[in-house]
Amino acid sequence: MEALVNSNNLPGRSRSCYRLGLIALVLIGWTAQARAKVDIIADYRLGASTPQVTYTGGPETMADSTGNNHQLKREGNPRFVASAPVVPSAKGAGALEFDGKSDAYVRTGALFDGTDCFGIEVWVSAGEASVQGLKGVVANGNGARGYVLGQSGSRWVAFVGCVGAFDAGPVTPGKWTHLALVNDGNDLAVYRDGEKIRSVSPTPAIEPVFRIGTAGLPEEHFKGLIHCVRVFTFAPGGFEPDHDFLLDNELRQKAAQQDRVEQAAFIRRLCQAQPGVLVVKKLNPQAAPGDWLIAQADQPAQLEVEPAADGQSARLALCNGLISRSFYAGRNLACFSYRNLRNRAEFIRAVKPEMRIKLDGVWYEVGGLIGQPERAYLVESWLKDMKSSPNQFRFTGFTTARPIERYPWKPKFNAPNVPWPPKGLRVSMHYAPPEALASRYGNLKLTVHYEMYEGLPVLSKSFTLENDDGEPVLVDEIETEILAVPQDQIENIHAESNYSFHIVNHSPDDCHASGAHSKAINWDTPLYLAGRTTTDWRVDPELDSWAHPTAIEDKFLGHTFRNLMVSRIPVGPAKLVPPGRSFESHITFELLQDSSDRERRSLGVRRMYRALCPQVSESLLTAGSPSHDPTVIKNLIDQMGELGFEGYCVTCWPGISYENLEPAYVAKWKAMADYAKTRGIIMSGYELMVASRGRGAEVDCIDPATGKPGSPFGQSVCLGTKWADDFFSRVWRFIDQTGFMGIAVDGPYHGCPCASTVHKYHRGLADSQWAQWQCQTKMFAEEQRRGMFAPAPDWYIWNGASCTSLGYREASANLPRELGLLLYRQYIYDGTWFKPPTMGGMGIGLIGTYTDDPRAMLEPLDKNLEWYELNIVQLLGSGCQANFRANRLYDTERTRLMVRKWISWYKKYRPILSSDIIHVQRPDGRDMDCIFHVNPALEQKGLALFFNPLDESITRKMRLPLYYTGLSDTVLVREQEKDEAKLYKLNRDYSVEFEVTLPPRGVTWFVLTDSAQNPSRQ
Repeated sequence: MEALVNSNNLPGRSRSCYRLGLIALVLIGWTAQARAKVDIIADYRLGASTPQVTYTGGPETMADSTGNNHQLKREGNPRFVASAPVVPSAKGAGALEFDGKSDAYVRTGALFDGTDCFGIEVWVSAGEASVQGLKGVVANGNGARGYVLGQSGSRWVAFVGCVGAFDAGPVTPGKWTHLALVNDGNDLAVYRDGEKIRSVSPTPAIEPVFRIGTAGLPEEHFKGLIHCVRVFTFAPGGFEPDHDFLLDNELRQKAAQQDRVEQAAFIRRLCQAQPGVLVVKKLNPQAAPGDWLIAQADQPAQLEVEPAADGQSARLALCNGLISRSFYAGRNLACFSYRNLRNRAEFIRAVKPEMRIKLDGVWYEVGGLIGQPERAYLVESWLKDMKSSPNQFRFTGFTTARPIERYPWKPKFNAPNVPWPPKGLRVSMHYAPPEALASRYGNLKLTVHYEMYEGLPVLSKSFTLENDDGEPVLVDEIETEILAVPQDQIENIHAESNYSFHIVNHSPDDCHASGAHSKAINWDTPLYLAGRTTTDWRVDPELDSWAHPTAIEDKFLGHTFRNLMVSRIPVGPAKLVPPGRSFESHITFELLQDSSDRERRSLGVRRMYRALCPQVSESLLTAGSPSHDPTVIKNLIDQMGELGFEGYCVTCWPGISYENLEPAYVAKWKAMADYAKTRGIIMSGYELMVASRGRGAEVDCIDPATGKPGSPFGQSVCLGTKWADDFFSRVWRFIDQTGFMGIAVDGPYHGCPCASTVHKYHRGLADSQWAQWQCQTKMFAEEQRRGMFAPAPDWYIWNGASCTSLGYREASANLPRELGLLLYRQYIYDGTWFKPPTMGGMGIGLIGTYTDDPRAMLEPLDKNLEWYELNIVQLLGSGCQANFRANRLYDTERTRLMVRKWISWYKKYRPILSSDIIHVQRPDGRDMDCIFHVNPALEQKGLALFFNPLDESITRKMRLPLYYTGLSDTVLVREQEKDEAKLYKLNRDYSVEFEVTLPPRGVTWFVLTDSAQNPSRQ
């Protein structure tokens, strides 16, 4: 802690007790020293040499103060300096200064061998903040065979021959630091200032040499001050780190007492009243009753706090009845449990930092504890003995609030009225920089945010870095989530983030990444061309467990030990944070699954999207033409208004130029939008914005490989330029002036990297994707603020986009109508595994898109009425975003009646048709297939459409799984609009079977309702 207790500030009786306590502590320290069983091999008091005159050279022979005659010979000219650490042994003494070039003390023969229980300690003060390579302070042996304590870069290290270097904390020039290595026969430990930092592996052999001031090689001389070096051995169990080091143990005992006082006050502050916080005697997160996918779990999210009896720690559990995430708050904050309460599955096997951040080129850990003895599993009783590393950001407290509104949204376009922002609890954990970094980063405030949502087994995580004052800080790289996951739960955590676009979503085995449509990306592809998502499953370098298969098993099981989940930005963000500004990270969303069943897992993901991206439940029945002829447009709008359509989109090509503010152009489209509005229709238009559309060499993306304009998607503009300011300003002015209510954007930012160093909003390649992603997401947020419909052919749903394609290949628009029909049903089946229907869009090409081949169109409509009707039925029956590419919707009365019939049917059943699809049987062209919607919250619990793709009549006994309808005993099944419904008893697996008969290429549907208002299953 920062200060000791001042006894003069205590009342009389307390002062007396305090003094008695100090006397007791001193006696305890003296008694422990008297009991010490260490055998001093050598004790070099470098600062006690005579004469003690500043800059006098050290003695030619350095005597061992123990009298064991382990003398050292001088090399170079180390000089005396009147500086020493604050310990009793340093009174009236100083240190020797080593020049980093040739100064050293050396003897032939090591002072202990590899079989000893030994300790080696040194008091040292670095003369340089950072060095190149290893600089030895003291070495028994050398870097190949032996042990070295020294400096490497800006860190103190313990170097173990044939094993490697181990971090021992940050170097602060001019600050005295105590470093030690101790081998007790079982554990080789690194200590810094008396605190155990970590355990390491021993070296197999030791070179017969001992050195001070160098590790042996010419480039390994240390620059700085060394006060003393001591080497000792001991019998197993005979070393007590709290008493046997050359430390001021009395001062340390007093500091420890003050630390306990301050820690108790800190724990009391954690227990103060805040919204959503409940102080309990014992953590016991309870599972909510029922199945959350059938009946909404209404247990609120809350943070339970359990203070320990000794007041030195507390346990915290953020829970909502479905999942819980628990933390241990001691000398730092550590997540020790992450649990699915429905099946009690545990997702944590080892403590890790809560996040990592790379500032100005150096990685720092945030939170976490070290010293877990086994990392294949975690025993909670270990936590009290684990310690905080001195180079970690330290936990300072938490605050609570409601979840934030990530972007503006209000229910519209037929979306259900769901809470926004979602109900839940936001817990913000606050951290301060390590004390050693206070001079550089003392003005930084780092806050890690957790949000848990009511009724969802979902948690989100992000962080904010505030730079209150001082110098700008560069956020080079970030890892916002680090989870050591047990083997059996790797597949049960669904994680994705709002940092999502074409390139960052691609993996090396994808065949269509980066425009390279003819070959897959390999692992050597730079991350700026294949980000491989923000969720990175890694081999845990700290996992060294008996619970490990052989190498051959690991090969056959497919890298089963990639069980460290890290959420990170693949490249960058490389964001410079000036004083007075802050940095907001990406947000990671984690869904804990409770089953291996594919449908259940899929439904969980879809439920998450509906709740946390509510705009994906919006639904518009849309049509549009590529024509700019007002007569064609008005005629189509008239038919749309008559039939009940809701949105008109000016399709490609050419679409709409939203940046064209020529008065005549704006007036024309304002007139069209006004005309559509009188028919209850909103207006939008296609726009190819960024990808594949260059805007000039000075603002286009610069290819990192060539240094010239170019991108993976053809020539693409860089959104990190001044062009973006002007472009979006013109877009919003166009929308304001015309009344358009949507942008059918094509080519939003797909991830093109840019190596320019002169663009306005990014400094180079490393921050180019982050800057452009931020610019693009602002557009979708602004669309939502304006109440617009916001489709996009990229994964921007976490940022406000309304939908993307349900299944899409441009070439499919050129297929003959007979081939495309069933293919589109396969799109529906496959696409709705991970999307609610309304989150995906599909269309019908009444006129050609990329071809004029009449076989790929439905015009003339009356002559292709059968194909037109089949397309409408499966499109509307899917519940997806339906778009008709057309110059007209009907050409005869017969056609008009057919279209009107199905539009009326769709609107009647829209709530259930917009609900989730249960996957009964994938369309294959060989037998009957089905689209089956379910929703336990509606009166219509299910709606099943059956299709016969064959040229002959068929009768089949079809089985429908009804578990997710919420029905458990009986069901009423009515075919089409027949008055009489049939009662069926559900099978033990909650399924129902009935016969379906269909004519050639026929369609029918069945509505399923509750026969007796059965209560939901528990």
